[in-house]
Amino acid sequence: MMKTVKALAVTALGIALAFGPAVAATAVPATPDTATIASASPRAEYLGGVNLWEFCRKLGHRDVTNNSPHTVYSWYCIRNDDTLEDINMYAACQWQYNKQWAKPAFWDEYNEYSWYCYLD
Repeated sequence: MMKTVKALAVTALGIALAFGPAVAATAVPATPDTATIASASPRAEYLGGVNLWEFCRKLGHRDVTNNSPHTVYSWYCIRNDDTLEDINMYAACQWQYNKQWAKPAFWDEYNEYSWYCYLD
C-alpha cells in the first residue's frame, strides 16, 4: 500500500511539473500513511487526492485558486465573473471517485495540497 501511494504521489508531482497550473490544484497527500487518517476508522479505504481544478470546471467555473494564507481551508472555484465560490470537499470526493459515501480529509491543514478522499 505504501509503495503504491508513494508511486501515485511521485506520478502526480511529475504531471504537475509537466503540465503546470492545470494540474497544480490536485491535492496529493503530503505523508501517505493511512494510519494517520484522523477522522477515519481503522478500516478506512484510501481513495486518493482531489482534483479541484476538474471539479470546479465540472461545475461550470473557469478555474480554481488557493488564497492566502494557503491552507487546506482557502480553496475556491473562480466563477466566470471572477467571483469566488467555496468548494464542498465532500461533493468533490463523491464526484471524483463516483462513490456516494466518499469523504474528504487532509494530512496537514497548513499544506494546501494535503486533501485526500477515503471511505469508512
